[in-house]
Amino acid sequence: WMLVLKLAAAVVLCSLFLVLLFQGDEVVKWSDIQFLVFRNIRHFNYDLAVAFFFAGTLCALCSQFPAKDLGFLVLFVLLGFVSFFTEGRGQILSVFCFLALLVMLVRKAEYKTVYMVLAGLLLGFSIMAVLYPEAAAGLFRRSADEGADRISSGRLTMWSRSLDYWWAGGDNIKQIIIGLGPDGFVRSRLYHGAVQPHNSIVQALMEFGILGVGLLLYLVWNLLRLTWRAAYVLRAEKSEVVWLSCALLSLFFYSLFDGILYHGHALLI
Repeated sequence: WMLVLKLAAAVVLCSLFLVLLFQGDEVVKWSDIQFLVFRNIRHFNYDLAVAFFFAGTLCALCSQFPAKDLGFLVLFVLLGFVSFFTEGRGQILSVFCFLALLVMLVRKAEYKTVYMVLAGLLLGFSIMAVLYPEAAAGLFRRSADEGADRISSGRLTMWSRSLDYWWAGGDNIKQIIIGLGPDGFVRSRLYHGAVQPHNSIVQALMEFGILGVGLLLYLVWNLLRLTWRAAYVLRAEKSEVVWLSCALLSLFFYSLFDGILYHGHALLI
């Protein structure tokens, strides 16, 4: 029921977004919409990513309902359309990571759901490209720009400057080991208006040093170990464990490009 409620909330948000989208004749990309639910459109992408993960999990678990396939496919198309229109590249990459993990870990009998998620994602993009070609062109333009830093929207420079600040020439051993403390990135004032470096490992290094990164990677390693056990020891009876584990791993992958482990909204998810 928790999955159902979270997914229902995402559907309501997507519906509101579509209403605002189709109300304006001058809308050619997401920035033309006054979507007042979130301070930043990328927070909406957190919801969209989790909606993909939860919808896929529910689809796999509801195999006893033969009529549900069309409904889920329509849902995946909706999520795919809004995801590509909002240009949430980190979120889209996390969905592909989710699909790749599923192919490696779930039973072949559940591949049908994996293919359905992929088909919905691609159909959603195709519809978006036909209805809003300028938005699709802008997405490709951002992803094929000159230079890796421009493609990453300046993230590479942000990560490099953040790591240089944390390392401090290797002279401040205390800062290297335990970091600058909570909100260390904000207090460093390296980037005006940015509250996190868009990478969970860089953030952990700056705020909690080598010890913090060690704890973070230990948690991820534990999750990997338990996911492998769920996939190959319990797979006959605990399929949902594998699906939700893949979702958590995909959210960690997402956190390597965005502020998943920083904002309260994402942590609440």
